[in-house]
Amino acid sequence: MKCNLDEIYSINDNYYRCLSNDILLKINNKHCTFDEKVVINYPTMFSNSMDEDVYRQVLNSEILQEKYSLKVSSTQKIKSNVIHSIHGVFTNCTYDQDVKVFNYDLICAEDQIMVNITTKIIEICSKMDYGFVQCIAEDTNPDKCNPSSSTRIVLPIIKLLVSILSLCFIFIY
Repeated sequence: MKCNLDEIYSINDNYYRCLSNDILLKINNKHCTFDEKVVINYPTMFSNSMDEDVYRQVLNSEILQEKYSLKVSSTQKIKSNVIHSIHGVFTNCTYDQDVKVFNYDLICAEDQIMVNITTKIIEICSKMDYGFVQCIAEDTNPDKCNPSSSTRIVLPIIKLLVSILSLCFIFIY
């Protein structure tokens, strides 16, 4: 199966780094670097074994849960050579020696948006930039959002507005 080079894949409570030639190498505690930013993919084919905490962190919005459900159902119907997954950008890897578990801090999740409180600019999660980048609306299609230094991502305006309102309510309460 094809994987994204240098990205990490969470499969059945283990983490694997994608190497050249689509080889997945199991990560051990020596590969855990605290200040390194990494992209972790959660393959939809293993949706039933996804850790509950990861599910809440990465899929904490209805938009991502809906997208994840669609990817799971399409993965089950279509056979391909690609590992279909939902991803998040993480940092601060720690390894708990007692329970032999890796822990990461979530920076952002796939297609997650937020309003930067300081600049009041809408930002979107970019795995290429390992975090949030400015979201620039397309002139020709206002329903699309382009991360300022990444590739195009389709993001319907209604979902964008719902997410912004949700963020506003979180900051109010």
